[in-house]
Amino acid sequence: MHALGGFDERYFMFGEDMALCWQMRAHGYDVAATPDALVMHIEGVSRARASREMLIAHHHGAMRFEWQTASGWRRVLVPIAALVLGLRLCVMLVIRPTS
Repeated sequence: MHALGGFDERYFMFGEDMALCWQMRAHGYDVAATPDALVMHIEGVSRARASREMLIAHHHGAMRFEWQTASGWRRVLVPIAALVLGLRLCVMLVIRPTS
């Protein structure tokens, strides 16, 4: 991980793990999961304190990841991905109560 520079700090809370795995694969490393790992994650605790900001951060991270990883013909589809993510964010901000 250090050879790749670690987590991309331009991501805030969403997407940095995907970006790191993408970089590892791009540099020839394998990415795998282990059944021996134990992680306790309480879904939504951080998000609940600033739900509006977390929704925006999630969609921003998804767009950053798409922009960083799209190449070839997929690069042409990035504006469509931006439109879909933008519309989804607008819908989520309207239907979810925010703090």
